[in-house]
Amino acid sequence: LSRIADLQELQLNAPDMAFVTLCRALKHDPADAGVRDRLKRLGVKGGTVDDLCEVFEDEALAAEVGGRGALAAELREDAATLYADAMGDLPRAIAAYEAILEKNPGRLIPLEQLSVLYPKVGRFGDLEKALRRRLMFKDEARDRVPLLVELGQVLADRLDRPDDAIPLLVEVRKLDMNSV
Repeated sequence: LSRIADLQELQLNAPDMAFVTLCRALKHDPADAGVRDRLKRLGVKGGTVDDLCEVFEDEALAAEVGGRGALAAELREDAATLYADAMGDLPRAIAAYEAILEKNPGRLIPLEQLSVLYPKVGRFGDLEKALRRRLMFKDEARDRVPLLVELGQVLADRLDRPDDAIPLLVEVRKLDMNSV
């Protein structure tokens, strides 16, 4: 099916046909990241992002029912990325990432994306929680220091809790004497 989609897109100059063919390919192998990437590219190019998100959500549900929770999360992450980037629908993207975390609390991609999206919509309390959760997964100083600094800035500048930022900066100083 991928070869057929290649012919449709490149030889026949019919990206809409290639999109439909790749949707069929996704149904056969939803784990194929290459197919998903091509679908995202064609969906954005062809203005069918909303349809593609629906396809990703449907395949995620099928994967979940089939006991493939990690794949379901990946497909929902693809949809959430499109909601945020291609559609500019930040509330919908946030809701999608939050739903992923409810079912898969250990996934880092949704936490990282929520750390980017929350400040764009002024949800600084939720940003604090996301940054704290991300810190739970980081052991190395080089990974912890930027998160601690960001969390300290959010506490001091956005949540008006500078006293809560002090212990974080003390930890930064212990981890990296050159950071403070």
